[in-house]
Amino acid sequence: MAEALLTLVTLIVVPVMYFGMKWITKRTGRLFKEQQQYLSALNGFIEESLSG
Repeated sequence: MAEALLTLVTLIVVPVMYFGMKWITKRTGRLFKEQQQYLSALNGFIEESLSG
């Protein structure tokens, strides 16, 4: 009986986690790209400032 319950819980939880992560990734992907571009520009500015 415990094996059947564990299987049922797994079959419910795994798809919910999969689609939840897909939803989160879709919503945060654009923000992550913007952050990386900002950090790239900042690093370039700092490198130019230090190298003279």
